Amino acid sequence: MPLVRGRVLPGAESTGRAKRFLDMLLWMNDIKDSQSRALDELEILRTYLASLDPFVCQIRLWVPDHKTELEKAIYSLAIEYRVVAMRKAWPAIQDKIKGADIELADAISTALMIDADCLVTSNDDWFPFVEDIEKEFSILLTDCTFLLPYSEVFVRGHDVPWAFEYKLWNATWTVFYVLAEKRTFEVGLQLLHNALQKNAPADAQETGRSLVYNRFQNLCFTRDRLLFYEIQRLVAKRAGWKRQRFA
Repeated sequence: MPLVRGRVLPGAESTGRAKRFLDMLLWMNDIKDSQSRALDELEILRTYLASLDPFVCQIRLWVPDHKTELEKAIYSLAIEYRVVAMRKAWPAIQDKIKGADIELADAISTALMIDADCLVTSNDDWFPFVEDIEKEFSILLTDCTFLLPYSEVFVRGHDVPWAFEYKLWNATWTVFYVLAEKRTFEVGLQLLHNALQKNAPADAQETGRSLVYNRFQNLCFTRDRLLFYEIQRLVAKRAGWKRQRFA
C-alpha cells in the first residue's frame, strides 16, 4: 500500500491504465510501393496526433538495427522511426512456435522487449503463425496495409475521430461515421431519400432519420470501442495484469 503524506492508502496490485502508445515493429528487408503508401498514410495520422495539445496518444514505429536497407528506405520517405537492437530468442519462445524459423523467434523476442503491439512483416511464410503468436505472446502479426484500420481503432478508442478515407483535423463524433463510412450508411441514406421522394409520413421519416444518424452511429462507435478494448486486452495480457483486463 502506498504511503502518501503520512497516510496509508489502499491500492490494487497487478493493474494498469490503457496504453497510449501503439508500438509497431517493422521486420522487413525492404519496402514495396504498397507498403510505402500505407506508411505514408500512417505518417499523416501520426503528424495529426503530434499536433494535439494536450497529448492524447501516439503511434511509434520501430526498426531492428540489423535491417539497414529497411532503415534507409524509411528514412528516404521522411518517416520518423526508432531503432531497436535485435534480441536473440530464448528457447521458451522457440518451443511455443514449433515449426517457425529462428528469425521469427528473434522478431518476437525483440517485439516483446519493446512491448510492441504489432509485428509487421512481408514474409508470407510467417502468417500461418498469426494465431499462435497472438495466443502465446499477445502480439498481432500483420502486414503494412492492416496497420491503417488497426490505427483507426486505436485512436478512436482514445476519442480521436479519424478515418483514412475521410481525413479531417479536429473532427467530432456528431456526424463522423456518416462521412467516414459512406458505404456502411449508403443503404440507410438511400432509404431516407426514397422516403422523402415518396412523401412518406413525417413520423416515419423522423424515425428513419433517428435510426440512421443517431442509433446506427452509436452502434459504430460501440463497435470501435470494443475493438479498442481488444487491443488493450492484449496489452494487459503481455503485462501480466490480473485485475485490469478490459473485459
